[in-house]
Amino acid sequence: EGAYVEINGGCIYIVSKDDGINSTATSGITISINGGESYIYSGGDGIDSNSRTSYEGIVFGGGKCVIISNSGGNSSIDTEAGYTYKGGCVIALMTRGGMTNEAMHASNFSSVAYSGQLSLSQNDVLNVKANGTALTLKMPCSMSSFIVVLGDTSPEISSSNDSSSQVGEHGVLWE
Repeated sequence: EGAYVEINGGCIYIVSKDDGINSTATSGITISINGGESYIYSGGDGIDSNSRTSYEGIVFGGGKCVIISNSGGNSSIDTEAGYTYKGGCVIALMTRGGMTNEAMHASNFSSVAYSGQLSLSQNDVLNVKANGTALTLKMPCSMSSFIVVLGDTSPEISSSNDSSSQVGEHGVLWE
């Protein structure tokens, strides 16, 4: 948690009982993700910006992100006044019936994103191909989920309970 958070590269792995990344500033761009690989698994909001500036709370400018919120009263992407997608591959999972509208509150959502529903069990393998990037993810929990994929309006999404699938460290493999 901080006033401003900027990620420009590297590999980030966050497991949190509450919000994964949280910015406290109330104006301007408060969270900026421009590169690297990020994995966030949270019991609260995955990424939460308190900025009240329209579509500037969070800016996804590049990189690869998996954001999972396993709490029904939270969202994987939470902003006060929306976010902006400029690039990269973002895969956000949250429980159905929670704050799913927050995760779709992007200035250009309909032209850059996909949303849908999946039922996933713990240890299922989720495969997503989007925007020239492939993700294999071993699910850390069971969830009746809502998925948002930023960077592709028609990604390929499948899941299986095939435990022989190759996944990287922490159950995530990007290709």
